[in-house]
Amino acid sequence: MDSFGKRLTECRKAKDLSQKDLAKAFNISHTTIGKYERYEMIPSIKAPKNSHGFWIPP
Repeated sequence: MDSFGKRLTECRKAKDLSQKDLAKAFNISHTTIGKYERYEMIPSIKAPKNSHGFWIPP
């Protein structure tokens, strides 16, 4: 199974978004997105509420 970080990176790139673009959609910093993608940090359960329609498939 792929990690959340790997799926996040793949989905972000598929939508042609930078980490800064994605961070803006989630209302978080781009460094946090980088930490998610490197699996240094896991998003809170509240993250989907702030996603503004950005969906990461399982």
